[in-house]
Order: sequence, then C-alpha cells, then structure tokens
Amino acid sequence: MNVSLGIRAKLLVGFVAIALFTGVLGSYAVAGMEHLNDGQRIMYGDIFGGTHLLAMWLDDAWEARANLWRYLLADDPAERDDLRAHMLATDAHLGQVTAEMDQADTDREDVETLAELIRVWKEYAVWRDRSIIAAVEAGDRPAALAAYRADAAQISAGLDQAIDAFMNKKRVIGSTLGASAEQTYQLTRSVAIALSITAVAMGLCIGLFLSASVAGAIRQVASAARGLAAGDLNQQIRVRAQGEIGQMVAAMREMIAYQQDMAAVANAIAQGDLTRDAHPKSERDVLGIAFKRMIANLRQLVGQLEETVRRATQLAMIAEDREARMRAVMDSVAEGIVTFDEGGTIESFNPAAEHIFGYRAADVVGRGVVLLLSKPEQLALLLRPSSEKAGTGDMVAGARPEAFGRRADGTTFPMELAVSDVRLGAQRLSIVAVRDVTEKRAVGQMKSAFVSMVSHELRTPMNGVIGMTQLLLGTRLEPRQREYADALRRSGEGLLGIINDILDISKIEAGRLELDTLDLSVGEVMDDVVGLLSQQARGRGLLLVGLVDSAVPEWLRGDPGRLRQVLVNLVGNALKFTHTGEVVVSAHIAAQTPGAVDVRFEVADTGIGISEAACRRLFRPFTQADGSMTRMYGGTGLGLSICKQLVELMGGEIGVESQAGRGSTFWFTVPLARSRTAPAPTLGVDALRVVIADEHVASRQALQARVCAWGMAAADVEDGAQALSELRAAAARGKPYHWAILDGDASDLDARELARMIRSEPTIAATRLLLLTSAGDGEHDLDADTAGLATILPKPVRGTKLRATLAGVTAFNAPSDFRLQQHKALPGLQTQAVQPRSAAVLIVEDNELNREVASGMLEQLGHRVDVVGSGREALAALGTSRYGAVLMDCQMPEMDGFQTTAEIRRREAGARRTPIIAMTASAMQGDRDRCLGSGMDDYI
Repeated sequence: MNVSLGIRAKLLVGFVAIALFTGVLGSYAVAGMEHLNDGQRIMYGDIFGGTHLLAMWLDDAWEARANLWRYLLADDPAERDDLRAHMLATDAHLGQVTAEMDQADTDREDVETLAELIRVWKEYAVWRDRSIIAAVEAGDRPAALAAYRADAAQISAGLDQAIDAFMNKKRVIGSTLGASAEQTYQLTRSVAIALSITAVAMGLCIGLFLSASVAGAIRQVASAARGLAAGDLNQQIRVRAQGEIGQMVAAMREMIAYQQDMAAVANAIAQGDLTRDAHPKSERDVLGIAFKRMIANLRQLVGQLEETVRRATQLAMIAEDREARMRAVMDSVAEGIVTFDEGGTIESFNPAAEHIFGYRAADVVGRGVVLLLSKPEQLALLLRPSSEKAGTGDMVAGARPEAFGRRADGTTFPMELAVSDVRLGAQRLSIVAVRDVTEKRAVGQMKSAFVSMVSHELRTPMNGVIGMTQLLLGTRLEPRQREYADALRRSGEGLLGIINDILDISKIEAGRLELDTLDLSVGEVMDDVVGLLSQQARGRGLLLVGLVDSAVPEWLRGDPGRLRQVLVNLVGNALKFTHTGEVVVSAHIAAQTPGAVDVRFEVADTGIGISEAACRRLFRPFTQADGSMTRMYGGTGLGLSICKQLVELMGGEIGVESQAGRGSTFWFTVPLARSRTAPAPTLGVDALRVVIADEHVASRQALQARVCAWGMAAADVEDGAQALSELRAAAARGKPYHWAILDGDASDLDARELARMIRSEPTIAATRLLLLTSAGDGEHDLDADTAGLATILPKPVRGTKLRATLAGVTAFNAPSDFRLQQHKALPGLQTQAVQPRSAAVLIVEDNELNREVASGMLEQLGHRVDVVGSGREALAALGTSRYGAVLMDCQMPEMDGFQTTAEIRRREAGARRTPIIAMTASAMQGDRDRCLGSGMDDYI
C-alpha cells in the first residue's frame, strides 16, 4: 500500500509536471488551432464570400452585356426602352454588389483590383451610353452597330482581364493565408516537439520509478503525439490502461480519430468532392462547425458557378449568332464600306468595296487609305475631323460630295462619299460609304444636254412671243386690242415662268445649280420682294408688308438671288390664295454663332388655309393641296418643290403651319455668314425720334422695326388724332419728335389738315412730316410745299430710300432747300432720268422672229441696229463697220456663236475689243461658263 501510494505520489508529481508541460503544449496547440481557424474564417469570408459576390457580379454583368446586344437589335421602341431601363437597374445592382465586395475585402491590394474592376465597368457603361444608346436614340443604328462591332470585343477583353485580375488576387490571398497557416503549423509543431521532448525526458526520469506498463503507455501516447505533431494522422495506441492513463489514452485515440475524420473531409474538398459531410462533436466544436458551413457554402457557390457558366455559354452562342447575322447584312449592302483610323490605316473593307475597287480585303486592310484615292491631296480632307469639315462645308456625315477613286488596275472613277467619325475613347475611327457614280454622272450629262436643248427650243419661240407682245403694247392700240395684247403678254410670261421652274428642277436634280456667296442685306431683299409684288397685292385689295426684326444684322453673306426667288414664290402663292386681309413677310434670328446667323423667314397670310392632310403633300413636284386648286387658281405645283430644294441647297429647312380656313404661315430658315466686308452706313439717323401713324398694325410694326434697327427712337399710333396727341405729349416731356411718318392711304387721315394743325402749334411746328402713299393714287397727288409736308414717298418705300430721305431732309435747314439739292447731295435719292447714249449695235441671229424682237427693242431705246443671220455675215459686217456692241446668238448653223466669237477675237488681236453679248435660250450653268470662256463679255 505504501509503495503503491509512493508510486501514486511520484506519478502524481510526475504527472503534475508532465501536465504542466502538456498544458503549455495544449495551450499552444489551441492557440495555433485558433490561429488556423482565424485563417480559415478569413479564407471563408474573404475568398469564398468574395467569390460568391463575384459570381453574382459576373451574372449581372453578363446579363447587362447581353441586354445591350438585344437593345441594339430591337426594332420596337418600347422594347428598347425596357432594355435600357433594365440595363440601368443592373448598373445600380452592380454598384451594390461591388460595395459588398469592398466591405468583404480586407487586403489592400485586393481592394485595388476591385477598384480596377469597377473602373473598367464604368468605362464600359460610358461607352455603351455614348456610342451605342446615344446613336440608336438618334436614329443612327448603323453607326451604333459599327461602334459595337469595332469596340465591343476590345472593351469586353478589358473587362475580362479585370475579372481575371480580381480572381488571381483572390488566389494569391488564399495562397498567402495557406502559407501563414503552414508557418503557424510549423511553429506549433516545433514548439510541441520541444515540449514533448521535455515531457519525455521527465517521463523517463519518473519512469525509473514506475512500472514498465506505465512507462510503455506513456511512450505510446508520446509517440502518437509526436506523429500528430508531425502531421502523420495514421497513429494507433495499443496499450491498455486504467485510471488516468487509460483516460489519457482514450482521449488521445479520440483526438486521432477526430483529426483523421477532419483530414478526410479536407482531402475530399481539395479533390472537388463535396459529398462528404463534417459532423461537429458538439456546439463548441468550432472546427467541425466551420467545416460544415464551408461545405454548404461551397456546394451553393459551385451550383451558382455552374448556372452562370451555363447561362454565359448560352449568351455567347446568341451573341455569336447575332454577330454572324450582322456581318452577313454588312457584307450584302450595295455600298462600299471602308473604315480607317485617324492615321489613315484601313481597318475594314466590305465585299461591295472589294467589287468597287477591285482589291481583296486582305490586300488593303492595314494599308493606307490613300491607296484608294486618285489624288493624294484628298487624304487630308478624309482625315480631317467632322467638326472641322462642318466648318468649311466639306465632307460631313450625311453629305455625298464627289471625289475620284483608284481601282486595283490603276483606272480612276468618280465616286460619292459619305464620311462620318466615331470616337472610341481617345481614338477616332472614320467610316466612309463609297458609291461608284460613273453611270450616274453619264446619265446626268445626258440629261443636262437634253434639258439645254429643250430649253433652247422652248425659250426661243417664247422670247419671240413675249418680245413681239411688248413691242405691240408700245404702239397705239384700241382698248380692246390692248387688253388682248396684255393678256397675251401675261400668258407668255406665265408659260415662261413654268419653263424656268422646270429648268430649275432639272438643274437641281442634275447637280448643276450653283449658289453665289455675296454680301446681302436682308432688308433690301425684303424690299425687292415687296416692291415686285406690291402692285399685285394692291390689285387684289390686300395689304403686303415686309418686316425685318431689328436684331437681324444689316449685312450678311449668302445668295441674294436664290433667297429672293424663294420669297417671291412663297409671297406670290400667299397673294394667290388670299382674298381679303394681309400678307406679312417677316425675318428674325432663329439661332446665331460668332461667325453665322440662322435667319428664319415667314410668309403669313389670311387666306384659305390648308388642311393637315394637304400639308403633308406639299413641297413635292407637280403637287398642290388638292386637284381643285389647279382648276381654280392655276399653277403647276413646281414652285414649292423648287423652294424646298433651294432652301436645302443653302443649308436650311422649310415648312408650313396652317389650318383650313384660318390662313397659312410658310417658313424657312437659312444659315447666313456674317459679313466682314460690307460697307458701313454713311447716313446717320440714330439721333432722330419719329412717330409712325398707320391704321394697319403690320405696317406700323414693319416701319418701327426698320427705323429702330437704324438706332432711331420710335413710337406708333393708329391715326392722325393719336399722332397729334403723341407729338404734343413728347413736346411737353421736353423730347419732341423730329419726324412724323403718315400713311397717306388711311381713310381717316387728311394730310393737309394735320399738317396745318401741327404748323399752328409752336411747340411741335418743327416736326417734319413724311407722307407714304400708293404710287399712282390720284387722290394723294399732293404738292409737298402746298400741303406743308417735308416730302412724299411712294409705297412700298425701300429702306435705303427712307433712310436717305430722313437723313437728307434733317441735314438741311428747310425742306425746300433739301428738295432743290437732293439730286446733288444724296445719290440714293437721285430722281433725274439718265438718258442712254445711242450706239450702233450688230444683231447676229438666225431666227427671224428673234431678230425682229431684238431690233425693235433696241430701236425703241434709240440705238441704230444692223441685223445679220449667220456667223460669216457677222464677220463680214464687222470687217466693214464699227459697232458699239454685238448681240450674238450661240446656236446657229454652219458657224455658231462660239466659233464666230473666237474668230472675232483672233482678228482683233489685242486691238480694240468689241463687246460681245451672248443671246441664248440655254439656261444651264455650264452654258454661261462656255459663253464667257469663248471670249464673250456677257450673257443674257
């Protein structure tokens, strides 16, 4: 018993010592396990949790990219709106997922890879919104498709690289955590070995006093512990013991079994087998619970990844199929499509381009686009950005200027080009649509020749009809005969107008109509139109008013002739379809830049109006509102079509706003450059104050806008009584009016009486009176001095005439002084007729009727006329007589006008040059150039 107790005591002492060491070892092992558990938790949270969020992010990203392709191909606007809204919602969800990923990540470098992923996605979203969605919304789906085809692969590759970088970083973090765990394990192992050796040493000492069985049991347990510490889980303890030793052996065996079970589960996971389950020993079994949760999460993650891969494969197949279809469409278009970068290197070349140029795509892709141009200087124009092209009027998106291309066999050909630019980040990609117009140009030349011939054959007899009618009207005729002759003249002029309209249409369609760029005054153009049509308006009992907003610059640059032609056509139509009321022509600024002004012209009438359905048919050739219009009002329906094409040639647009029975407003806008060379006004009127009396609101507004544009202060009233009241009120304020402009056609205005009343009041007697009256209106044929007026001007009064009158009369002390000297001091008011100087004129014309018309008109002007019928006779006449001018017909048999002119110039050989004026019924642009190029001096 004592021995037994001694052994127990010694064992107790030994075991206490060993227990201390073992406790240290266990504590260290627990600390190591906790560290390993922390690493596993970090691995789970940072890697597996982050991977789960990345899977969600990839799912949404793939869906967003697929929706973009569906959006690109969708024809239904509602479907596109739904897809766009879904893409925006997906962008928001991706932002939430990336925020969760950012919270889950603990490693700084991992955060940087996530930021790179976010940045790449934002670049993708910006590219999608600007290059794809914006183009589709603008109605330019081909540009969007081209942008997708050009950029989608590159952007997707960048996005995939960012995703791969993020995944690689996750792997690096996993490897780092594994290495840390391995280091912890190695350190734990080393310490455990050291403690175990110490414990063994003590055990050996104690074993000297223990039985062989106790020592053997301890050795086996120690051996098993060393094996576990070394990572060898195939340990067995065969000793049988009771008491504390037995409990220790049992605990060691249980620990070995548990470690083996966890190792088996870990190996299964490492080999991709997620069918094994971890069974925690209790609620405190942290490692077992963590393994169980990890297995469950991995199973869910693998399922999601498999579903993501399946859906991604499906979407990739759909995208590949649609891309193949789009490629088939591009390959089947009739126009050649060539794309090149800003350095001029060709990037794509479709089959139509291969057919046009004779090159295979493989032969030109990667080479300079100058290879396809007949003139290398055209390359600079193609490489210029669209913004610069727009500023110079060169090739821009939608335009089709002509250039010359060069085929593979070296031949050149005319081609039309439509050039547009696409921005891909900092890179600019140019897309050119090419069309071979060799046949089109040949057809256009044939058409021009035909139109020129028809023009000559039609206008020649019409010239005779109108000319002879004018000569007839210059003779003494009975009233009935004069009426017949005047009707004949009007019919001839109407027919000539139709011929001119047809010629304009033909010239526009043939591309032979050219625009001038000259200094012009919108006010003067308006005055021309109103003055030309004012008699027609008075004959119909209508008020015709031209109104130019004071903000419109006085001088601009454009084609005044074509601008006047459009306005005359629109105003003429308004007068034709208006029975009572007024026609107001106005101009104001629609938009402006430092270098140009968009001027909007409007022609508003109180006529019969146009229905909404009829408005849609206007501006087409030979089309009127309805068939009854032609029967009731006449006309060919060409005028509005010509107006539309002329306005579009000038870079503007035209339209109409109307309701049946409520009048119409035809409008058009044209861009006009600001003039830098126009003369500055020399007649200063900016210090004058004027009151305008007119019962017509439109007339008052037009005059007021005109004088205000000159810097004058103006007020408007309705009648003479109000004018008198306003004059008195202004004098009472100490700012009397210098001028009162009165409407002589007003029913309630007596100019003599008003002038008498003004002259009788000293405070307003200095105000000068200007009376505007319709020309030829007998009841207003007043003498200005007798009536007490400063001057009388006919309506419609031109702006230059009115301004010169106001400035000139103001500059003299008395109105009579001005009237005595106006023809000397003010060229703008010169009224003396200039008598033409008589001269000898030679008419060279093979058509007898045209000879009679020309000679009759010249003789009425007081000229001496000789007439010959051929070019040879003209040369003979010039050889014997000297002429002040030669009127030369161009189309004559044997020796035409061009050959005759060339021979005349050869004979003159630098001596006296006889003016030669071409007379031709041809009206194409090339005809005039040919006449001047042959040596003629002018063209009629």
